[in-house]
Amino acid sequence: WLAILTFLLRSVPLASTIIVPKPNVGASIPPSISRFINLLLSRGSDLIVVNGDDQVEFVQKFYGVPADRIVFVPLNARTMAIKHTAYEIAEEPDSILFFGAARIYKGLEYFVRAQPFVSCQIPSARFLISSRGEELQRCRRLIKDDSKFEVHDGYVTVEEMAGLFQRASLVVLPYLSASTSGVLMIAYSFGKPVVATKVGCLPEYVDNNRTGLLVDPADAEQLANAIIRLLSDRALRRRMGKNARQWVELKDKEVAERTIIAYQNAIAFHES
Repeated sequence: WLAILTFLLRSVPLASTIIVPKPNVGASIPPSISRFINLLLSRGSDLIVVNGDDQVEFVQKFYGVPADRIVFVPLNARTMAIKHTAYEIAEEPDSILFFGAARIYKGLEYFVRAQPFVSCQIPSARFLISSRGEELQRCRRLIKDDSKFEVHDGYVTVEEMAGLFQRASLVVLPYLSASTSGVLMIAYSFGKPVVATKVGCLPEYVDNNRTGLLVDPADAEQLANAIIRLLSDRALRRRMGKNARQWVELKDKEVAERTIIAYQNAIAFHES
């Protein structure tokens, strides 16, 4: 509807964000529909915003958007949960969080499959899952030891979300494909290191060995080894968490400046 709306608002400058330029693996919307929506959005807008530096060239070539009408603006910190935190909750040692809707491309299956490897080295490890959807039910059937998991099925309040991120020792993003990730930014805002896969723009946001660890997608054992490394080294985990929080704090100014430039460019293009 937003893509269609751009053609009804010709009288005002429009800057639109294409959040997912490349359709994700197993996405609920067919790839052809997703591409068509993005194409409409790019045709009806004065300027297109992308959240990944490597998406600029793709959008330029795939959707025919001139280079000067594309602006890269990084994702900003997700502070809503922090602002709505009712009280501080202590971190639970050896707790690993997967948060977000269960879709095939989110790779929840590999989070579940990593558990036996992790538990062999760290028996106290606890896997927290806050998710929903049919893919969650499928992945729950893959669990070999229910005692190692805590599953929150369905939507959670902002306060509950804040509690989960505070409890977690680290956050895992085992995605098979991705553009960017709001979950990653929430983790950073809470000062949590991440284990993420090398897909989409995630390597632009995860400074390997500084704010988190990057692993190959669809590899449960490699994912488990990264989790074990962080759980086994509290000092490293704390240092990465501190770096993650500093990363989003430093990005705030850049995001604001790039957003202002995007709006200024959209106005200039509209008036030209």
